[in-house]
Amino acid sequence: MASTLRRSAVHVRQARSASEARRAALGWLPHVILLDVRLAGENGYATAGQIRESWPSARQLPRIIMISADPPEDSSVQAKTAPGDEFLLKPITAEQLEDAVLAANRPSRPAAANDTPSARELQCLFRAELANRLEALDLSLARPDLPAAQGILHQLIASSALCRQHRLERDLRGLYGACRGPIEASALARNYFALLASARDYLGGP
Repeated sequence: MASTLRRSAVHVRQARSASEARRAALGWLPHVILLDVRLAGENGYATAGQIRESWPSARQLPRIIMISADPPEDSSVQAKTAPGDEFLLKPITAEQLEDAVLAANRPSRPAAANDTPSARELQCLFRAELANRLEALDLSLARPDLPAAQGILHQLIASSALCRQHRLERDLRGLYGACRGPIEASALARNYFALLASARDYLGGP
């Protein structure tokens, strides 16, 4: 499944347990989460519920796709899943998996009038996210662990686009492109320092 999704240019992280899945989800904030119904020592639906309860209110909830070799216990999948979630029955073809993960225009949680963050709140959240992830990005590039760096950049690109920080988005995309093969050290360094300059300007701004 991971290989299939990576071939479709999807950034994938895998977890070996329910607790690891929760930590990964809340640390990375992915757009889509795949969860098996039967997890070691825990029910997948319970894990999905815990992730939703701890999800940052300013970020749109992820789509959670439940996977099982057994049909849903209830006659209606909606009895256990949130709006926008899906259920895939094993065995799953590559086409089914790609359609489920990459599908556009899925329903998502309706936002309440007081649940939509203001532009100022989004900027504050993005400042904190950028400051935290820059350190992790620096470590990933120093190792080097380019897949991890690409994952960090992917999240920051989405956030910068949401906050309409066009210079940052441009420089993030430039470094993202430089992290993909064939790797050239000079291009990697040039794009990295360009990103640092725009990030420092943004974080030091009003």
